[in-house]
Amino acid sequence: MKFHNDKSDLYPLKGFLKCPVHNTSLTAYACQSHNKELHHYYLCCKNRCKQRHRIKDVHDSIEEILSTISFSAQTVTLYKKLLEKIFEKEDLNRRDEIQKVKKDIEKAEARKSNLQDLILDGTITPQDYQDMKGKVEKDLVLFKSKLSGLMDQPSPYKTYISKTVPMLENLTGFYKEADGQTKRKILG
Repeated sequence: MKFHNDKSDLYPLKGFLKCPVHNTSLTAYACQSHNKELHHYYLCCKNRCKQRHRIKDVHDSIEEILSTISFSAQTVTLYKKLLEKIFEKEDLNRRDEIQKVKKDIEKAEARKSNLQDLILDGTITPQDYQDMKGKVEKDLVLFKSKLSGLMDQPSPYKTYISKTVPMLENLTGFYKEADGQTKRKILG
């Protein structure tokens, strides 16, 4: 027997179900019949407890309960708009970082221009100009790369909304197709 393997795909309800007699969590196991076929059950571990339920029956009951949870299209749209407003406020840090990097780019470009004026005026030597210009150009490349990364990176909140809201529209279908860990998260 493989005790340490994750069996949540087979028994996603393990730990969520309680024995109505002893109020303890039901465990899950497979039983081999005379014709060597495996039958899976959720059962109570207490001695001589008769609480034993076929997993197919239990899973069908859970899917039936989930199918009663429905949201109208209007409710889902309102929920989505509400989440977008909340997340827009939360995304301020990213927008502030973008503004800061844009200011850093402007500042570096102004320094580069000032260096050109200083070399033309003869205030600094050509060697000093080359050294300072290299540093400013290196900073510019770093700032532009950082800005590009911030601009290309989608907001994690928008990704959350795009994945979560469709799930609400068809909760039962999503549950049926999900793996064991996801089913446990939905039920949790």
